[in-house]
Amino acid sequence: MDVAIIAASLVVIALSIALPIFIVRTVRSGTYDSLYFLIPLALGIYWLDYQAYALLASMAHGFRN
Repeated sequence: MDVAIIAASLVVIALSIALPIFIVRTVRSGTYDSLYFLIPLALGIYWLDYQAYALLASMAHGFRN
């Protein structure tokens, strides 16, 4: 279970870095067809980043008490 969580975390981190690069390359190339897929995917990945941050922040707050 721990290995799956770590693997999923690494995938989310990699996509968080790679998706903006793909979006910028797509816009510069002038083909906007894949943006209909890339932008919602990027928003979903950033939502997962935020959820993970909120979870870690709440856990850290719990450890302080």
